[in-house]
Amino acid sequence: KGIPIRRETEDGRTIILKRIENGHPLFEIDLNREVAITSSVDDVHPGGSLGLSLTGAGEILGIWEAGDVPLASHQEFEDSEGQSRINQQENASVDDHATHVAGTMIAAGVDSDAQGMAFEAELNAWDSDEEKDEMATAAGNGLGVSNHSYGYITGWRYNNSDNIWEWHGVPSIDKEEDYGFGFYGSDAESWDEIAYNAKKYVIVKAAGNDRNDGPPNQPVMHRVDGDTITGVTRQLDGGQDGYDSVPRRGTAK
Repeated sequence: KGIPIRRETEDGRTIILKRIENGHPLFEIDLNREVAITSSVDDVHPGGSLGLSLTGAGEILGIWEAGDVPLASHQEFEDSEGQSRINQQENASVDDHATHVAGTMIAAGVDSDAQGMAFEAELNAWDSDEEKDEMATAAGNGLGVSNHSYGYITGWRYNNSDNIWEWHGVPSIDKEEDYGFGFYGSDAESWDEIAYNAKKYVIVKAAGNDRNDGPPNQPVMHRVDGDTITGVTRQLDGGQDGYDSVPRRGTAK
């Protein structure tokens, strides 16, 4: 099919071909692009309403992303002695999204608008290749929390480069809905196994916000695996009620 293994989108996201499943390619994409700090963490910061004065000092968090944090030397990631608080765990391709998520997690707040949730914590950073083995090892070594703002492309996705909606379901399994929504497969099972074996390890996973995505008028022309298909009506992401919207690893307990 000539499908690239890794590509960058026009809106700055990274798409990686992870494997072939049921005869169709399964792609991973970063999911945190539009997310800011919306969880009221200021309430636990110094001066916050809960009186906890939490800063993340002395804590090490984990991050798995599409690649390395390319701006690990950024002013928002330095400690009081000018040393980076990001510890790259492997030599991977750099990824802008990794910097974005790292900032959400630990940005110091030199620019007050950029302050992260745990703004004095350190961050151990891996890429998402071989994640399961790496997560299990890190948890066994005492890692308490890790963040994973990526997931498999499920259902509809608008291809900005070609200006066309693409549907990533498998018609031989379900012609109207991508079976990946709500599907508890081997990926979710392996994450649950890791968490079960490491009782104090918390895995934080992006849900994906796959709701009501899809072409406004159907049936339309769209592409599956590079092929053009016409005249087939698919459900918008999330299904009829909008709640069947969490894909694959997001179903892990």
